[in-house]
Amino acid sequence: MFLSKQCFRISFSQEELQEVIENLLKEKFWHEFRIASTSLLFEPYYFFSYDAFFEQKQEETGALVVKDTESGTMALNAASGEFDENISELIEQEEPEILKNSPVPQGIESEIERIAVSEAEVKRIAPMRLAAKLETSKQNIEISNVKLAFVPFWIAKVEIKGQNYEIAVNAVNGSIASQDEIPCREKSLLELTGETIFELKKPSAWVDYSKRVADSISNSKILHSIGKAVLTNHYVQIAIIIIIIVVLFWPRP
Repeated sequence: MFLSKQCFRISFSQEELQEVIENLLKEKFWHEFRIASTSLLFEPYYFFSYDAFFEQKQEETGALVVKDTESGTMALNAASGEFDENISELIEQEEPEILKNSPVPQGIESEIERIAVSEAEVKRIAPMRLAAKLETSKQNIEISNVKLAFVPFWIAKVEIKGQNYEIAVNAVNGSIASQDEIPCREKSLLELTGETIFELKKPSAWVDYSKRVADSISNSKILHSIGKAVLTNHYVQIAIIIIIIVVLFWPRP
């Protein structure tokens, strides 16, 4: 596949993509999943610079004077027409170029998103949207250096418990662009118990738990009486020793 327009190079490999997906799903407590397929999507974006100024009225004369200015870069999705501040950072890190060779690795399916917004429309709508964002008048905003470039995204289709999800990852810097609302898995009672027991292996945790229990007992006359009776019972003492042994030797989850 060849692009006649400027494009950012794919700097984030398919192997790195797999690691990002695995880490993401583990953070959501999923351990059993399958990456069904990976492909590349080339999204068109308009990158441009902007300069904005802000005015205030002088009390003495009533004249408007410039009180502040702001400049920066912005990216507008040429398919949806929406701003994307995260994507705008790419143009500050590297310059897109017209690639002589296909940017798509061999054996990978790819798709090019259709351009739906013209450069003329960008120059018309960008000042209005920036004015609303920056809370100033559109007449106080100038845009320049409008440039169209394609940004590659890895699209990974993941199967979890019979459900299919889609994860989009920026193929330039590896940032996660879309997770398709992948839910967090609820931990089982066994997992929660194992984590609690493992936590109790830490001396600091014992101190914390002991303090909280002691505070609860000391603040309650009923619990104080019960606690005194329990701790002087020979069988209860044996049970506590057994619990401590279980905590110390319970395998890490």
